[in-house]
Amino acid sequence: MPQPQFGGPPPYGPPPKASSPAPWILGGIAAVVAVALVVGAAFVFMNRSNPTPVAEPSVSVPSLPPETQDPGEVPTPPPSQQPLTELPQPAGDRIEDPLAGLSYLFPGDPWTVPKAESVNAPNNPMMPVFTSGFQAVSQENFDGQEGSVWVGSVYAARLPEVFPYSGPQDLRNVTSALLVAYEPIFYTPEHTRKIVKNEAIKVSGKDAWVVSYVMDFSEQSAANNWKWKTEPGAFVLVDQGPGERPSLFYASIPDNLDVSVLDQVLDSLQAG
Repeated sequence: MPQPQFGGPPPYGPPPKASSPAPWILGGIAAVVAVALVVGAAFVFMNRSNPTPVAEPSVSVPSLPPETQDPGEVPTPPPSQQPLTELPQPAGDRIEDPLAGLSYLFPGDPWTVPKAESVNAPNNPMMPVFTSGFQAVSQENFDGQEGSVWVGSVYAARLPEVFPYSGPQDLRNVTSALLVAYEPIFYTPEHTRKIVKNEAIKVSGKDAWVVSYVMDFSEQSAANNWKWKTEPGAFVLVDQGPGERPSLFYASIPDNLDVSVLDQVLDSLQAG
């Protein structure tokens, strides 16, 4: 996931790498329906270096609830998805995020906490509202455009309301849907993907699911003199109990940064 920059030019969001949040805005709820249909029809995690499926033969996503609002009415986002003015600064070597219900390691220099507005697309129900996180520059002007920045990203949020979720039984499908939905946005340059892990875990005793992967940009990197070739990353979804939206954790580290940070932050993850 592009700027928070997720990878692309600011302002964008955390992850990686795109030049604007426009693709999220196009389509709105219809885009979510399309994702659900595609994922529900047939979604197979493929190991790009091995033609056999890895862990998941298929995934289905719960149906979206029927519309109850006036089409012309703009809904008010819940507190966890309202605009933020600042992201929390680290306390010692940890980030505490009560809005997301998570805390995790802050590794220090060269990682910094960005401005909240630089990582969150306004009025975009498809994108998480990241309530904490940090990033580091992988390469400035990577595509020859002034202001284009590829970054490593670590961010937390609550799961956007557009993703149906009714309890721990949905963790597996929804985490998979997050990867399907966000990969084209966070990792826009041509690449291949290898799934490394796709399994249930516990975070502070709470049910959770992790999908970790490696995005390989080697071909484009060689052609464009990029400083990174691959980028390990992960999505983690943590159930927070009845009536609560699950916590979403996203991390993605280009290989010209310290990729050990990925395992460090995942191992440090705690749920409140």
